[in-house]
Amino acid sequence: RWWNTRRSERDAIGKRVEQPQQQQLAVEHDNLVERCYKIRDAGHQQQLAELWRPDIPVLKFSDQWTDQHRKNVTKIVEQIETEHELPWSDRQPAKPVKPTSEPPRAVKPDDTQNADADAMEALKNRYTELNEKQLDYVKHFTSLANQAGHNISLQQTPSVRRFNIATAIIDFSETDDRDILVTALNTISDQPDTGTQLGLLTSTQAIELKTIASHLLSGDPVEITSNNTIKLLEGNQ
Repeated sequence: RWWNTRRSERDAIGKRVEQPQQQQLAVEHDNLVERCYKIRDAGHQQQLAELWRPDIPVLKFSDQWTDQHRKNVTKIVEQIETEHELPWSDRQPAKPVKPTSEPPRAVKPDDTQNADADAMEALKNRYTELNEKQLDYVKHFTSLANQAGHNISLQQTPSVRRFNIATAIIDFSETDDRDILVTALNTISDQPDTGTQLGLLTSTQAIELKTIASHLLSGDPVEITSNNTIKLLEGNQ
């Protein structure tokens, strides 16, 4: 699941980059990605997500990181490692593998079909009944979409697509687990960050998201794969 790509043999001004330097950059990149996953595996994924800047591609697309992205990720990683006394400095970096393909081009979402008025009223009533933690949950993910440049507000555009997205987020708020929604989004979207994933969901994908939430809330067994996606176990698909 480690995807990385080596820098071009020429930098921005055309000066040739020596191979040893190129290799060292690749090793440092691999090591940084590995540290991020170790933080997640140690149980600190939510803190990592909260500190993650919206302009930094998620780990699945770490091959798109710029030098500035790596500097920002390093600061985040060092902060969490220091706070929790995580001794990762002596680990061996991950072995590089072939780079992933580029993420799909963004397609403008279809918000032409309006949601049913009665269904909208029911969703509004449900929203007003959310507790404080659930409201924070919904606002957190709505904010991520806004920061990524995607407005998913129903007030401005009460479309079927946005209705399904809002319903899915509210469903997931009942889990009180932000990480599981991030994982669910990774399952159905190939976009590079959580905000973009949410903002560009199709209506069909949003329904898939609601289906995953339904299984989780029903207590159905699922598996979190090594690629940080959700697999519904046999009999629940």
